[in-house]
Parts: sequence; C-alpha cells; structure tokens
Amino acid sequence: MALVPAWARTIGRRIRSTGNVAGTLRVPGPPHTECAVYTANPEEPKYEGYTLPSEAISIPGRDATVEVLPWPHPFRAGFTLANDCEYFSWRDFCTVGRWLTTGRHTPLGPGLRLPASSSFWFFSEDPENLGFSYFAADDCREKSRLAPYLAELLRAGYLDTLHAYGGFDVRGGFRRQNAQAALAELDRLGVRLSVWTNHGSALNVQNLGGLWANAYARGDLPASDAYHADLLAAAGFRYFWLDAYATNRFSLGNRHGPDHEDGLAARDPSPWGDRILCRDSLRDGRAIIAFRRFRGQRRWAPDPGSLADQISPSNLNHLEASGGGVILYQHLGCFRDPDGRAVCGRGRLLPEPAIRQLGDLAARYHARRIWVAPCAFFLRYLETVCDLKLDARAEGEGARLSLSGRRHPLEEKDLAGVSLCIRGRAGSVAIEIAGSGDDRRVCRSCRATQIGAAETIVSWPEPSWPEFPFDGEETA
Repeated sequence: MALVPAWARTIGRRIRSTGNVAGTLRVPGPPHTECAVYTANPEEPKYEGYTLPSEAISIPGRDATVEVLPWPHPFRAGFTLANDCEYFSWRDFCTVGRWLTTGRHTPLGPGLRLPASSSFWFFSEDPENLGFSYFAADDCREKSRLAPYLAELLRAGYLDTLHAYGGFDVRGGFRRQNAQAALAELDRLGVRLSVWTNHGSALNVQNLGGLWANAYARGDLPASDAYHADLLAAAGFRYFWLDAYATNRFSLGNRHGPDHEDGLAARDPSPWGDRILCRDSLRDGRAIIAFRRFRGQRRWAPDPGSLADQISPSNLNHLEASGGGVILYQHLGCFRDPDGRAVCGRGRLLPEPAIRQLGDLAARYHARRIWVAPCAFFLRYLETVCDLKLDARAEGEGARLSLSGRRHPLEEKDLAGVSLCIRGRAGSVAIEIAGSGDDRRVCRSCRATQIGAAETIVSWPEPSWPEFPFDGEETA
C-alpha cells in the first residue's frame, strides 16, 4: 500500500475515491485516505520510459522482414502478479503459493501451475497481525523461526521482491541499520534481488520518493537517518514501484489499451502515456526504472475482494485483444472488517470469484494466449524487449541479424523468452549480439522453428520456475 504522491496532491484536486472524473489520472492511497486526481498538462515535458516493440524491418536485398515480438511466441499478451506480502499468516502464504505454482491438491482446489513469485519482509513490528518476517520483529540481530524457510525461498527465486524492508506501521522504527542488516543477509545467502516496492503508511519512512515524493518518504534523502538508496544501488536493485506508479489502465505497453473501461479498469491519461516501465530519478540523483501496477478505481487498496474484478473476463479479453501487459497490484493476504479495516486472514480462503478468475488466467496461460512470468523476470524481460535494437543486412545467400541494447550493453542471457519473427524468403540467417566497436558474438542458445511456408520464429528459452515447496507446517 502507498500514499497519494505529492505531485497529485499539489497539482491536482482532491476528490472522494468513489467518484469518477473523466480525463484525469486517479491516484490511490491506503485505507481511509482520499484519492487525488491529476489532469494532464500539455505544457509538461515528455516523460521517458519503455513501450513494447511493434514494427517489422526489411532485410536489405531479401524479400523478407523481421520483427521483435512483444511477447514470447505464440502468446498474445503478458501478465505478472506483483503481490505485497502484508497481512499473510505463514500457513495462508504457503497455501496460496502451492495453489499458484503446483498441480497438487490444495484447500483452494487443484493447483494452477502458474509461474509466480512473491515479495517478502525482513522486519515486522507486529508479526502476529501485520505479517511474518525474516528477522524477529524489528530486531536486526535475531532471526525469526521462519528464517530458514524464507532463506530457501530466496535461494529458489520464489521470493524476488523486497516489499520495502518490512512493516514499520506501529512505531515507525526504521533506521539505516535495518537496511544494512537486511542487505548483508542477502549477501550472506548469495542472493541478489532486483525489485523494490514501497509499503504502507506514513510511518514507513524507509519508502523511496523519486520525482513525485510524498513528504514522509525519506529513504532517498541523504541527510536522513532513514537514507538507504545507496545501499540498494550497490546491492543490484533495478526496478522500483513508488507511490506515483499505480494505474487504473489495464493494458500498458502499446497504443491499443487506453480506451478500455470496465468495472475497476478505466481510462488513465497520465504523464507516462502508454509506458509500462518509466525512467525516474531518486532524490539523491540516482536514475531508476519504475514500473506501473494496475490497481483499479476503488476506495481501498487491492485485496482478495477486488481480485476477481481486477482480472475480470472483460479485462483479460481486452488484454489479449490489445496485446499489452499488466503488472497486477495485489495484497492476497489482506482481508477487511466491515468498516474496511485491513486484517490478517488467518485461514480464510480466497473468495470464490477470485479463485475462478485466477483459474481463467491459468487456462489462458496454458492455452498459450496470455504469457505469465514471475515478477522480477517479467520486468527484466520488459526492459530487454523494449530496449532491443534490431539491425539486418544481406550476407551471401542469406542474412545476418544484429541485436544490441539501445541504452545498455546486451548479453545473450538477457534474451531469455525473446522471440523474433522472420517472414518471407530470407535464406539462411545468422544472429549475433553487437557490442561496442567491432565486438560481435554469435548467438548460441536460440532455436529456429518454422511455423509456416515463409514464416520462422527464432526464440530464446525461458528458465524453469520453482514450485512452492512448503505446506505451512513448521518442523523443528
């Protein structure tokens, strides 16, 4: 959960979050806050970011074209679950993890066999009610009883997102030494994470602000005793969700998604346009890549009660038709009292509509229509495919394709999941990665598959994804 960003409070006007204002960006806050709305100003500068590839190029001297496909072939669209971990009990966390990633029977029904991941906390000022953590409460020196399980999930890659350093929602006790202890533990485990998401109320001074910072967020202010952004950079964190990056637009990444309105999905004319990844700067001057998560127009932050409406049949149909991507913002462990207060579920199953719609998503994934991937891999894929530069030239009786990164050097391992489509009579094709100067490296791990008389897919394989290994029982 996150507060209303400062730019929306100062530039926009405030309304009740149950309202609906056309032509505005609705920026949500946590429970018991109002939403701000922001009307786009045509005089503002263009914001930089990443959109999906959409055009083929001709191969000189050949009656053929080649293009980078936006999603792994033959998928039409992309989806990842970016779940915030608060309010989960350990047993419920395990139940959901097993149901999402395995084919085994669970209390939620037969497993969905989806590639999925989760965020986690190193600290929790109230583990019993806010959610479990790696360290015992907020003590940097003592590990919790669940630390061995979380360490295994970290090494396996199932935990791929740091949801801030933890839940400091009771006393607001975060200090730089909490960050140092957490990142030192990751280093000891041999784990490098790349994804950060802000968390919670204004007591969470650990949060990062960026260019549209809320005043309470002090994690990127060098003069603050809560400053830690330099530590994240040294530890390899690359993708960030900050308070300003919630969206009500269900399909991002191309120009085909903005007009869809159904239930929680709404038009969202924001400064970031079609971009699914955005370039921002922290207040210490560090450049970051921010990502936009789908929230939906609703008073409360996303929870199991809104999940079915977030991924309704209409929204998933629109996603397929538009060919875009969705990074879904959720709190699968959070349930609500009648007055809307967020509480730990403690054994409460997901609502039947949510189970049904996640089943619908899984069916589309297994039918190879909507690609689903764990959050960190999905973000890395997006950066690669959106940043990919493709050049082609004739060579002998065939052609040579050169791949490179527009902003950053490209390694072949970065191409996992990427697909190229060659149409026409290209002859034999060689593929290389172009580095600086005359550096050229032949691609070794791609494979070519002919899918038509004059159509070939060249693809790089994805990694295999771990199944969730625990059932919630704790062993001595």
